Amino acid sequence: MNTAPQSRREDGRTYSVFIAGASDCDELRSIAKRAFEDHNFVAPSNDRKFAVFDWREDKTPGYAGEQFQEQVFQDAARLWGKEECDIFVLLLWYKFGEDTKREYDAYMAKRADGSLPHFFVCHYNEPVPPLDLMDCKIDSLFEWITQHRSGWAELDPTRGAVNEIVAYQAALYKRINSFLSEQAD
Repeated sequence: MNTAPQSRREDGRTYSVFIAGASDCDELRSIAKRAFEDHNFVAPSNDRKFAVFDWREDKTPGYAGEQFQEQVFQDAARLWGKEECDIFVLLLWYKFGEDTKREYDAYMAKRADGSLPHFFVCHYNEPVPPLDLMDCKIDSLFEWITQHRSGWAELDPTRGAVNEIVAYQAALYKRINSFLSEQAD
């Protein structure tokens, strides 16, 4: 269940956040969602909040294929009260596929005001579990990253790749705080 604010507040700003990534990134996704929700919890009187959409928890059940992805976009828009996200979090590992590419294309397009959303990306650099090697799409992932990475605000100095969850978590909290500082200026 999503505990983030469900709409814009009259007295402040709620930033819409979309977390994209295949099921192999569940641990990274949980940490990302928690980081944004922690801000909402720790600073309840703050007028800047995050409305986080996590397709694993927040989508309407019962859709598959092309309908599934369209329903994800509709459910996110319903949560935010608009179709554009303010922050797009892209989590990548070995099950990288077409749905993640569609989310990137949909949310990284220019918004109505001509700006792009703020963008956080993390490539999990852990070894692929042996049982999943048959389904591994690492080669296509690296090719896609190479084609798209210019201008990315990656979460650590090694161009976004992390080996340790603790390093990822620290980088994510730091990036969220930097984002909030930028918005205050």
